[in-house]
Amino acid sequence: MAYFFVAPFDRVEQRRLSEKLALAVARSSRSPIGGDHLPHSATGRNGSISRASHAAYERLSATGSAADQSLLEYQIIFENAIVGICSMRNRILLRCNRRMEQIFGFGPGELDQQPVRILYPNKEAYERIDKVYANFPRHNQYVHEPQLVRKDGRLIWCIVSGRLLDPREPAAGSIWVVQDITERRITENALRQANKRLEMRVEQRTTNLRRTNQALKVEIQRRKDMHVALVESREKYRALFRTFPIGVAITDDQGNIVEVNRALQRLTGRRDIAGIQRIGSQAGDLIKPDGGEVSRENLARVRALREHRRIEDEEVGLLLPDGSRLWFNTIAAPIPVRGYGVVATYSDVTERKQAVEREKRQQAEFSRAARLNVMGEMASALAHELGQPLSSCLNYLEGLILRLEVGTAETADIATALASARRQAERAGEIVNRVRNYVRRHRPERRIVDVNEIIRDVVSFLSFEARSQGSVVRLALAPQRLAAFVDRVELEQVVLNLLKNALDAVCAVPKRRRIVSISTRSRCKGLIECLVSDHGCGLPADGVVRVFEPYVTTKPDGLGLGLSICRTIIESHDGKLKAAHNRPHGAKFSFTLPIGEVRP
Repeated sequence: MAYFFVAPFDRVEQRRLSEKLALAVARSSRSPIGGDHLPHSATGRNGSISRASHAAYERLSATGSAADQSLLEYQIIFENAIVGICSMRNRILLRCNRRMEQIFGFGPGELDQQPVRILYPNKEAYERIDKVYANFPRHNQYVHEPQLVRKDGRLIWCIVSGRLLDPREPAAGSIWVVQDITERRITENALRQANKRLEMRVEQRTTNLRRTNQALKVEIQRRKDMHVALVESREKYRALFRTFPIGVAITDDQGNIVEVNRALQRLTGRRDIAGIQRIGSQAGDLIKPDGGEVSRENLARVRALREHRRIEDEEVGLLLPDGSRLWFNTIAAPIPVRGYGVVATYSDVTERKQAVEREKRQQAEFSRAARLNVMGEMASALAHELGQPLSSCLNYLEGLILRLEVGTAETADIATALASARRQAERAGEIVNRVRNYVRRHRPERRIVDVNEIIRDVVSFLSFEARSQGSVVRLALAPQRLAAFVDRVELEQVVLNLLKNALDAVCAVPKRRRIVSISTRSRCKGLIECLVSDHGCGLPADGVVRVFEPYVTTKPDGLGLGLSICRTIIESHDGKLKAAHNRPHGAKFSFTLPIGEVRP
């Protein structure tokens, strides 16, 4: 007869079958043949039935009863079960099958008659189970999964199920079935950890996805808002571009104009882009303030595209179809957008330029009026200056006539007298020309002049007035030539006005203080400085501040325009005119000019 051991497909059914088998074997242990018919050696290490058990079975089959045969069969199944089975009384292990011993690492028979305490890792675990075990007789069934200990000290997880042999007699003992589920618990723990990690990852991914989704919503809303803002900005730009009072032109990266606004069309008198594009292609279309022609290559928008930089304050005159000139100031700057070149703005400065021209003409008239006023004040001095050479010339001529009438004149004497008369006439002519050039209307014309030379001429011109009032003019001029790029007549007017004011200031003081000093020097930073100082009556306390204001004067019969005009002239030459007190008496005026170099 052969026995086949098949593991049930369900663990509960397997445990129930094992309990039935254990109960049958335990009951048989109290029968006459007990456990003596099949010792521990009846089964091999691999669970197969040994020759000894087979021989015992053959003997019982030949001599025993049917009950004995059934008992033997149960014992063979008990010893070869795939789960651990043991009988226990008063928590003492009475008998264990081989699988039970293998689970806990004991040899055959080592667990028999041993307290169950040796299978628990510590006292606390044993006592905790002991409390539950007290209710075992009431339910006649107990199943739990404790952590037990092997003989070598290694902890294992087991499923332990037990049942009383006789519920009516708990002291009769119980049967226990033990299964090693360590690998299953390890697998379950690993699976549980994997599930936990998976849940954490899913939760993290869900959180990240939620955050990403929220960020995406925010980004979508931001882009919608940006799109709305861009549309609004574009419409604002277009409205501004169309209605901007300054002409605007936009070019592509090749320099071709692609868009212009209405203001530029109105300024240029051209309605189409092609017409505006052609501006500067013909000679005479565009001119500079100095009258020079502006070529198309030198237009601000062309230069800005070529040089990749901002070009500004370019003043250009445009010839309009009606023959008039339009002056405008242009600024061009590169556009940092692919496909675009530059943006150029054109501001109409025609009225401003005309106003500047009118102001210059008025200033010139004021200057001429001031010069005429000075000449009027100097009328007596000029009459004396002209009277001296003319009287000398008349004396030479009368002497010559007298000698000719007497007949004593020699040819050499006649030539000498005529030459002397001519010199005196030329001297009078120079005085007249100087006055005429000083007071005449003239077009401002700047050139390189020597400041020291102008000062000497002015001092010579006023020398008679200085001598007539007993004043002394002292010169302390720089030894080197001080060249300045100025209008000679205007600079003469400044020096004449300052020197005339100084002479007027010292005419009423004691004679020892009637001294006027003029000095020049070259300063650092490329400047020429001229200082006119006196020891006269000086300036009022607030005169230093107000002396350059129009119509402010300290003279009883003065107009108050001289110093205002002087400051305007000096500032127009990129210089500065200042006033200060000359301690202890008098005043001093100084002006600076850039060292001369020809400028456009």
